[in-house]
This record gives sequence, C-alpha cells and structure tokens, in this order.
Amino acid sequence: MGKKQLLPNSSIAGQFREMAKKEYNREGTLEIDDGAAVSFANDGGAYVAAWVWVYGDVCHFCGRVFRNDGAGSGKCEDCANR
Repeated sequence: MGKKQLLPNSSIAGQFREMAKKEYNREGTLEIDDGAAVSFANDGGAYVAAWVWVYGDVCHFCGRVFRNDGAGSGKCEDCANR
C-alpha cells in the first residue's frame, strides 16, 4: 500500500478532509483541523489526521494519568483507596 503525504493545500487533500469531517467530526470528541495531514493510498482511500479528546487527569500523589470526568478528587483509584 504505497502511501504518500499530500500537501495541506492540495485540492485532493482538501476533499478528503471535508469527507472525513462530514462523516466523523464530532465537536469536543473527534475533530479534524482545516489543515490536517492527509496520507493518500493508491488503493482508493486516505488517512486524515484527527484530534481525539480523552478525559483524564494526573494523580496529585503518584503522577499516573487516570480517567476523570471532571468530578474527581485529583487522586487515581489506587491512591484514593489508600
């Protein structure tokens, strides 16, 4: 699968970005920038770079990243149970 990077201002790259935005873009969850990288494949498609939002925080006690919906205590589950 011979992939090649397209220039951000390429009209083909722009068309793939717009297709990706229409099908996958979800504000605050998965977003595609106007100048997102596009890697075109010769077999009929392209990869379009996207941002994926991940809820998380850094534990104030051990420094590990843990899932947090914004209502946490700043402690991971292990530290909270100590």
